[in-house]
Amino acid sequence: MEQVQYVRRDEDRTSSSKKRYGRYSKIRLDQAYKYAFEEFYGKTTITEHLSKLVEKNPIAGGAYLYLSLIQDVLLTKTGEVEEADLTESDEQILFSNTPLGGGDHYFQPVAVKGHVIGYLAVQLSGVSCDDILLREMADAYSVLIARELEIMSRQRQFDVKLQQIAEREQELEKKQEYNLRLLSITSHDLNSPISAISGYVDLMGECIKRGGQDNYNRLNKYHRRIDLGLSEVMGMLKQFSDLSKIESGTISLNLVEVNLNWPVRKVCDLLESQAIKKDIDFTLELSEGPAFVKADVVKLKRIVYNLVSNAIKYTPVGGRIVVKIASCSDEVRVVVKDTGIGIRKRDQSKIFAPSVKLDKSKADALSSGLGLYIASFFANLMDGAISVASKLQQGSLFTVRLPRVKVYK
Repeated sequence: MEQVQYVRRDEDRTSSSKKRYGRYSKIRLDQAYKYAFEEFYGKTTITEHLSKLVEKNPIAGGAYLYLSLIQDVLLTKTGEVEEADLTESDEQILFSNTPLGGGDHYFQPVAVKGHVIGYLAVQLSGVSCDDILLREMADAYSVLIARELEIMSRQRQFDVKLQQIAEREQELEKKQEYNLRLLSITSHDLNSPISAISGYVDLMGECIKRGGQDNYNRLNKYHRRIDLGLSEVMGMLKQFSDLSKIESGTISLNLVEVNLNWPVRKVCDLLESQAIKKDIDFTLELSEGPAFVKADVVKLKRIVYNLVSNAIKYTPVGGRIVVKIASCSDEVRVVVKDTGIGIRKRDQSKIFAPSVKLDKSKADALSSGLGLYIASFFANLMDGAISVASKLQQGSLFTVRLPRVKVYK
């Protein structure tokens, strides 16, 4: 058997050793980082290898293992061992992948894939480093330790991959569950207005067959209801279109400086007829002076539309709704206050999540449960926020806050 060669610590160092050390130094650091972990896998296994080394060598009083980072890190040790101080010259020999002996220690490099990443030190018990058995055992166990390090590294990578796969599977399951739920909601929500439209179309057909002024008046009535139903369908489709863009991350902003009084008035003019039909006292209070914000006008209108339409939907006949714009020093607020059914305190944190329906009454029949989620998302997108204060059966107050922009003429 070929004997393991080593360099004595008291011998002259050759220039060749220094050159070899320089070639290994950066690589060994990279490799050490790769195999040294915050919570080192299998540390017990390496300790067992060291213990066996000491037990099978009566001349060894103890052993320890270092992984070499920018500063050497003691990984583990066993037995009665006193750590030795290595000189720079000693390290040059070790990290050129050459065993080092002298004094009461024997040092064996630990190499992974040909790169020295640390060393195993064996403390001797009154014998020479020339002991063949000691050197061969140290060499064999350094190989075992190197293999163990490599296995642990691969196990670490494998565990990380498994964790990533598990997390991805959970995300896909949640996404699938969400999509199925959304599909179910969509089918249910669109069915009501489409069925109503279909019914009115049939009634219009009967009126056309009969003719006469009375049937003409009925035709006008059915036409208005069909138009309302189509508006509901288009509103839902717009909500789902907005949601699709949010989920896919393709939504964009077209920011302009706009006086908030203008888009809020436009939305309120559009929805006022719905409030009148329910005999709701509908009031709009604009800001006395300009209330400029930097916003995407289309999305700003969607925020106000969703809040005001919800207020109309959940406020009973004869109720009251106030939409107010207030300009402060650093922000502009849009307040939508109603005397509707209100929201339980424990449910108020849920209402800005997608597809949440808290009310099982007829008022929710045409609701997708997406309005407040989309409104909140758009507000956040424009550096704003939406908050709610509400009491059950006493009404709700929604406040949109957007950063104010000072415009100087």
